[in-house]
Amino acid sequence: MYEEVRKKLTRISKATVYSNLKFLTQKGLIKEVNIKGVSRFEANLVPHHHIICIGCGKISDYESEELTAHSLRISDEIEGFKVESTDTNFYGFCKECMED
Repeated sequence: MYEEVRKKLTRISKATVYSNLKFLTQKGLIKEVNIKGVSRFEANLVPHHHIICIGCGKISDYESEELTAHSLRISDEIEGFKVESTDTNFYGFCKECMED
C-alpha cells in the first residue's frame, strides 16, 4: 500500500499511510484482516471468507451466505458470548500452482 501511495505522494511516510489505514478501519470504512501475522486492509465489508494459496500466497475472497450464517448461529451455542462477526480462511493450492 505504502509503495502505491508513494508513487503519487513521494514525501509521504509509512507512519502516515498506516495511521490513515487505522483511522479508516476505526470509522468502519475498511476492514483489517490479519492472515498469518500480516495485516491487510480491504474495502469489501460484505461478510466473506478467504481462499489462500500456500503455493504463491494469492488471497481471494470467498462469499458463502450459508457458511456465514452457520458461523453466526454458533453464537447460540456459546453461553455468555455473542458472535458479532466471523472470518474463515481456506488454505490450499490455486489452479495456477496446481498446473506447475
